[in-house]
Amino acid sequence: MKNVVLLVVLLFFAFGQNNAQEVNKKNWTLLHERTADWCPFCGTWGWDMKTRIFEKFRDKNVIFMAVHHSGGLANTTSSEFGSNFTGQGQPIFYEDGVDVNVTSNSITQKIEETQWVVDFKETQETIAGVGINAILSESTNTLKVDAKVEFFNT
Repeated sequence: MKNVVLLVVLLFFAFGQNNAQEVNKKNWTLLHERTADWCPFCGTWGWDMKTRIFEKFRDKNVIFMAVHHSGGLANTTSSEFGSNFTGQGQPIFYEDGVDVNVTSNSITQKIEETQWVVDFKETQETIAGVGINAILSESTNTLKVDAKVEFFNT
């Protein structure tokens, strides 16, 4: 009887995990901006850079996020996330965690360089994938996240 119960539990667990999230086999590029609501350049050339990112990579394997590391929009999570990336001032744009060193005069060049990286990654074999299912409950102010990681044969 123990073996039957164990088998049922294992099957239930395996079935639930396999159907909870779909693992994507694409290579993704993470672009993020270190910003603050008091930053004067974030609303000028920083905003131009962000707009160009949205336009250029809308249909590409790119994830973009703006991290408010200080100021009125910062919170514990954004401050801790922002502290993982080096640099002085803002805005600072990162590609997969590396500062792209963009300035008001180099936006077009940096967008082109980022395009090369995104295009190159599309040609590379994926080593691992992650499937994520996130549910935000505004009533309890919680975020429930289920994730599944799958390693592919190389």
